[in-house]
Amino acid sequence: MQGYKLLGMTIMDVLERRRAAKALRLLSVNSRLDALSRNRPRSRHGRRAITAWQEEAAVQQLKAIAFEQNWTQQRAVAEALNLLFAKHGKPTVA
Repeated sequence: MQGYKLLGMTIMDVLERRRAAKALRLLSVNSRLDALSRNRPRSRHGRRAITAWQEEAAVQQLKAIAFEQNWTQQRAVAEALNLLFAKHGKPTVA
């Protein structure tokens, strides 16, 4: 692939630079993720977030039940998950 030059670089030079730039971006993303995981509170280690889009009425009911029971919303969702797991014969792990 000699002979083809763009601004003094061969095509192979361009491709190598692209590979190096991609590797640096991936390294940067991984290091940021590592830093985020190190900065998490201990209560979140070994846990993962779940996001679910719900109707406003469902969100308000969740908040109301959590308030009435003096629970966090996280505890109310864990209770709901455990009920779902039990219903389907799975261990309650939430």
